[in-house]
Amino acid sequence: DSRLQAAVEPTFLGNGVLALLNQDGPGKHFATPPLLCLCRPCWPRFRLGPLHLVLISYLLFQFVLGTPVLAIVGMWGYISLDAASAHALRAACLALKQLSTL
Repeated sequence: DSRLQAAVEPTFLGNGVLALLNQDGPGKHFATPPLLCLCRPCWPRFRLGPLHLVLISYLLFQFVLGTPVLAIVGMWGYISLDAASAHALRAACLALKQLSTL
């Protein structure tokens, strides 16, 4: 029975989100600032799929988790290391943070 199958199958909330994001057709979804906007002229147009939403959630998670960790490592460097090493560590932490925002 199709009603029973519909009741048993979980609905994916992302289907509604994908329908809204794709209602204007294929787009250049990830060609955004700060860096990837430079690739906009050569970026392919495509429709977003469920795997794109999963990828976005993983990337958002690593940003949310990584930003405070990098801040703590940078602060530890200023407290524990000499000035030159602390500055180099802080610069590396800021570069990693900036890279994770792409």
